[in-house]
Amino acid sequence: MARRRGPGERAGLDQDQVVAAAKAILGEDGRSGLSVRGVARRLDVAPNAIYGHFTDKAALLDAVLDDVLGEVPDPSPSLDPAEAIEDVMCSCFDALARYPRIVPLFFARQGARGENAHHLGAVVRARLEALGFDSAGAQDLLRMLIVHTVGSVAFAVAADDDRLEAADFAERRKAFTRSLRRMIEAPARP
Repeated sequence: MARRRGPGERAGLDQDQVVAAAKAILGEDGRSGLSVRGVARRLDVAPNAIYGHFTDKAALLDAVLDDVLGEVPDPSPSLDPAEAIEDVMCSCFDALARYPRIVPLFFARQGARGENAHHLGAVVRARLEALGFDSAGAQDLLRMLIVHTVGSVAFAVAADDDRLEAADFAERRKAFTRSLRRMIEAPARP
């Protein structure tokens, strides 16, 4: 006996397809171009098919942001804690830089809230605690690292014509890595 499809599945869509369509629209047109109706048009379905997966545009935006963070791999277990933190944050930088029109949404939504964001946060907090930060200090530094990373990406990819020379981007990436190391290596202060 065939399983009966639930809301959102009736159009033959899964959540990944909806997120991919929204990500493509955001990449082309930015936040102003994204609407549930626009995603539905792109997928050639009724808007209700999208609402079967996401309650509103904010939930869809959160899913897109978390999907971008899903591209960030866990650090190698062979890395020491400081190297592991640098690896995660640099991978976040690179993932965000692939989607320059999505970067402002991380500020507008004040970060990502999904499963991938929570996982990466736990990974970095654990490494910060391994470096000697107490739980509260690790959480504070994690917030600073996130803001520093998203802000650095925003500056690194900013260009009037949406194009940035590879050499300029590489230099901005190096500057980010240097400042990231300073933050990680800074002694904890009361």
